[in-house]
Amino acid sequence: MKKTKYEALADSLLRKINRGVYPGSKLPSMSAIAKEYAVNLQTANRAVKFLEQQGIVTCFAGKKGTVINAARATLSEVGKTGSSSFMVDQVFSSPVRNRLRFLHNYFNDNMQSCFKECARRFTQRYPWTEIEIIPIDTLKRIENDEIPYDTVLLNGRDVSPFARKGHFFKLKDYPELAEICEEEFFPGIWKNCRVKNDLYAVPFSWSVPLAAERGKESAFSWQTPEIAQRHPGSFNIGFYSLICLFLGEPFQLDLLPEKKQVFHELLAFIRKLCVSPDGELLFWDNPAALRSFNVKKNNFIYGYYSNINTIIGREKDWHYSVLPPCPRGVNIMVSECLAVNARTKLLPESLLWLKLLQSREAQEIFMQQSCFLPIRKAMAAQLPEELVKCLEQASLNAVHPKLSSEGLYRLYSAVYPLLARCFSGELDEDETVSLIIELLHEEIVLDHLNI
Repeated sequence: MKKTKYEALADSLLRKINRGVYPGSKLPSMSAIAKEYAVNLQTANRAVKFLEQQGIVTCFAGKKGTVINAARATLSEVGKTGSSSFMVDQVFSSPVRNRLRFLHNYFNDNMQSCFKECARRFTQRYPWTEIEIIPIDTLKRIENDEIPYDTVLLNGRDVSPFARKGHFFKLKDYPELAEICEEEFFPGIWKNCRVKNDLYAVPFSWSVPLAAERGKESAFSWQTPEIAQRHPGSFNIGFYSLICLFLGEPFQLDLLPEKKQVFHELLAFIRKLCVSPDGELLFWDNPAALRSFNVKKNNFIYGYYSNINTIIGREKDWHYSVLPPCPRGVNIMVSECLAVNARTKLLPESLLWLKLLQSREAQEIFMQQSCFLPIRKAMAAQLPEELVKCLEQASLNAVHPKLSSEGLYRLYSAVYPLLARCFSGELDEDETVSLIIELLHEEIVLDHLNI
């Protein structure tokens, strides 16, 4: 049967869609199509609506225009030509068959919207699966099997404990996500992804400690931290990171007692910079202070890039510098990694989701957020040159934390009250140092129990 003019036009548009003629996944306007094919506007409109009835395009009012469903377009042409017995209409008339559950610990609305956009693109590309995005407040909920999941985004320091306990799938048979592309990434990004040379995760984002100061003159000094107090600001580096910046990492348990003097130096630094005359810890590692931080009234903020840039964004009069470690110390790199549940029933889909989130396409989406650092070196060219130099310098020196989130929680729960007692005069400094060393020793041992 001879096709009508609008059906022939619809076929021509479909062939062009599948050849990738139309950029940005959108059709031209109705008037542009009518002009190109020398037909009236009604014929062009009927052709596009014909494609919409098959799910190949979706027409929106206004600037959004006519959006292409690439997966449906490809399958429709295959079915139409008879080169496959694939029942296109049957597939697309059925509901999505797979729901992949993805856990993450971001509660930032902007980051949440980025994940949703990635999920939309994933389902457009792989229409048999949709992504359920689930924010979680604590990793204990994963470990206790309170929330079933297929894939998870978690801090790199937690990959090893979970992998040792059999929670994560080994990625060794999926080379597209493995070390063959490692040279594309910043130094050290993959380190937390392996346990005993087995790959259990892939990197997603990272951060290092930096100094951000308003104006060119730096106020920071390890030796004379009180200089910074002349200018209002905030110091947001946790106790564990400070220990690494002073002592180095990894810790050698047998040498901890010999480093008592360094711990005294560390306490002196905290006392000078962060303690009021009556012994109260002021603006050190304080989430409430971060929330109330005013970039117009403050002059400095020292902390991890992800925290700093959440607050100062792209303020032009703020400048970055590397937070230099002490002579014995090293910088810390924190990373976030993507892993697959060892018990998932959607392994192919889980691997495809990891691949998408690690891709340049997804990283470009997240880079719109000021707190996000891309994992690929080539993408850093989009960041300010001053910042890129700081990141490169800091990442070369950086090591990853040895304690898990649970280990850090236990350590901080004991250390922070101990410091408060010390700075208020209730506890002798020598005794405080001995207790801190003992606590560190305990946590390093406990955190690496293979249970």
